[in-house]
Amino acid sequence: MITRIIKRLGGPRPPKFNPKVRWWSDPEWLARYERHLAADGLGGRSHPHRILDRRFTLASFAKAARGLKGDTAECGVLRGTSSALICETLRDTYGSEHRHWAFDSFEGLPKTGATDAQWKKGDLSVTEATARAALADFPYVSLIKGWIPESLAVVAERKFRLVHIDVDIETSTRDCLTFFYPRAVPGAVFVIDDYGFHSCPGARKSVDHFLSNKPEALIELTTGQGVFFRSGN
Repeated sequence: MITRIIKRLGGPRPPKFNPKVRWWSDPEWLARYERHLAADGLGGRSHPHRILDRRFTLASFAKAARGLKGDTAECGVLRGTSSALICETLRDTYGSEHRHWAFDSFEGLPKTGATDAQWKKGDLSVTEATARAALADFPYVSLIKGWIPESLAVVAERKFRLVHIDVDIETSTRDCLTFFYPRAVPGAVFVIDDYGFHSCPGARKSVDHFLSNKPEALIELTTGQGVFFRSGN
């Protein structure tokens, strides 16, 4: 049982999920990712599995990109946990021609707007070294420091099969969608981490507005994430 695995970690009490669902009672999937989840403990103030359902969901949707050609990307790397889960899930699919691109300012959020009242400039700042350490096991990672959207120019000629957007605020979410949507291969997976959270109304606004004239339908998940698949043949 997963509860037996996480008890040995000590510290804060682990979260509780529905014991009837299979993922919570199957430790095999967690064993593959456990070491990558340590950063979720926030220096010991929280249990490292506090958002385990969101981590499982991201890894599950990453599997949907296994049969597609192209790179993967994350915008809003923070400590590197989500990028590590993506890279671990797709470890054997990158080859020599594909990469995972991880974008973050490492100076926190940029200037926020009226829809981002929860946040202020500089929030969510971590050191670049923290993320680099978390991703050191993956030679196919390119970690790009800089502000979105300018930093995205380095991949302007690339194609993508999976894009994870975790930038929290309205303008950055809009800029990520605007950039990656035309560069996504048919069937590419877009996961927006902040879509369903009261703390990120700007992110939700950007996604809804962006997709309002597109054929894709967004799936809102009980984890707070939003997902859509790039249409096309």
